[in-house]
Amino acid sequence: MITEVVENCQISSQAFRLTLDCAEIAAKAYPGQFVMIRVNQGRAAPLLRRPFSIHRLWWTCGAGSHSQGQSSPFSQGQPSPGYQDRQQSSPGSRYGQQPSGIQILFRVVGEGTAYLASLAKGAKVDLIGPLGHGFELKEPDYCPVLIAGGIGVAPLLFLADRIKEKNSWPAVATANPSAAEKKSDNPLARPWLFLGGKTAGDILCRDEFQRLGFSLAISTEDGSLGQKGLISEPLAAFLEQMISCGLKPSLFACGPIPLMDRVAEIAWQYRLSGQVSLEQRMACGVGACMGCVVEVVRGKNPPDYKRVCTEGPVFDISGF
Repeated sequence: MITEVVENCQISSQAFRLTLDCAEIAAKAYPGQFVMIRVNQGRAAPLLRRPFSIHRLWWTCGAGSHSQGQSSPFSQGQPSPGYQDRQQSSPGSRYGQQPSGIQILFRVVGEGTAYLASLAKGAKVDLIGPLGHGFELKEPDYCPVLIAGGIGVAPLLFLADRIKEKNSWPAVATANPSAAEKKSDNPLARPWLFLGGKTAGDILCRDEFQRLGFSLAISTEDGSLGQKGLISEPLAAFLEQMISCGLKPSLFACGPIPLMDRVAEIAWQYRLSGQVSLEQRMACGVGACMGCVVEVVRGKNPPDYKRVCTEGPVFDISGF
């Protein structure tokens, strides 16, 4: 479908949040799904569409205006529509309206994303979606722990909105229900986000997650922000502490394949449930070309092969 740019906000030196007016796609979208966007400006190249996670839903507020929020140092004082006032509304029923569109969070890494970064308000964008299999919130008694590596934070804010909407924490999320009341003031029982990157410039969306009630743990490989090292290092120690307190963490992760591998190892070590969203190059986005296939292993069974665009991008962590 052809949609229109509502706002294109630069939120860091290389990262942008693109808001698109596409109510039809927004009404069907679920956390973890993605869209395929044409980025060739009507030219022959780049030939293929690019996949982008749905970062967040977007609502209008009254006649033609956006929801208000805080400005970023890169937005010339203009509010980003992704910053929502949680005291006024909740995802899915904001202002008594259906969502008006979606937001895409991306980093400029090549010709296609450079083209998206150049789009001004009112520009037309050709996209297909929502596509893929998203996250599932099906456990009533768990503590959500989100893990993001770099731009892997993009789909997790939409998931955090949905967790907040469902209020899927904290006091009931204990291995021993009789201890729930005692655990209710335990800071470990809050929803957590473990956010990692190479440098401080890779750490995005901190304020949004904090406004949703998430506690944050941050690591950068160069030590420029938070703990120095990989985000998987403090994650393992934290989960062990949660389990020792009788809490039941469930993991939701998105980021580079090495990070997803490590998160899956940690989940297996502590026998935790979870889901991972894979970052993978795609050509068609609808399962026809088989260009995004990954190997999935379940127990001692022979490996199986799944298409990230249709059976994923979100997979149960037990098979990754």
